[in-house]
Amino acid sequence: MTGVERAAKPAHSLSADEIRDVVLHYLYDLHASAKGMKSQGVLIRDLQSVMKERHGLKQHEVASQLDYLLDKHWVREDKKARLFTTKYGTTQSSEQVRYKISAEGIDRIEGESAFGRVNPYEGINIQNVTGVVNVGSGNYVNASFGQAAQELDALRRAINASELTDDDKFAAVNEIQTIDLQLAKKNPDAGIVARAWGAIEKVANAGTLVDLATRAGVALAPILSQVR
Repeated sequence: MTGVERAAKPAHSLSADEIRDVVLHYLYDLHASAKGMKSQGVLIRDLQSVMKERHGLKQHEVASQLDYLLDKHWVREDKKARLFTTKYGTTQSSEQVRYKISAEGIDRIEGESAFGRVNPYEGINIQNVTGVVNVGSGNYVNASFGQAAQELDALRRAINASELTDDDKFAAVNEIQTIDLQLAKKNPDAGIVARAWGAIEKVANAGTLVDLATRAGVALAPILSQVR
């Protein structure tokens, strides 16, 4: 039984996770049954109408959880510019936004695809590696640096959600991944960590990023202090 076909529950009995689930499954079923690219997406007003009819959800409940799914990259926006003529005969343009399930969203429902990211630790029994712990999302680090890894992950998420340019975000996230790879070692290369951290600091210099960068810098201090 798909998410769309599930028996509707009163809105007050649906948790936030359950609302996300029915929305994501609806978009998944829409994608699977679509005969064309345009019909894979849905306008927010139509999505809210369906969720109200099937699950008794209010508009703000759908909007807030859709926003969460967007932030998690399980849903994406498909924006199309369109022209229309006003009653005064002038031509105006507006943007129409449809919401579609993303590849990440499909993997969330179906499980990891053969087309997904290659596991760099495939063939290694991580359980046998001394002092290594999983800090989430398949990211393994030495237990000694678990706090640093968590602070870096918080910084990464903030950078992704920030108003930085996509180029700066991409560069900073790659530098964070560079440090993460070093944190998996018992003895990280302090020079590599320092160079990557220097590049991150140049980007994370505004708003809440400053505080998060400070916290990550403190956690990385034992490694950074080794560089003269």
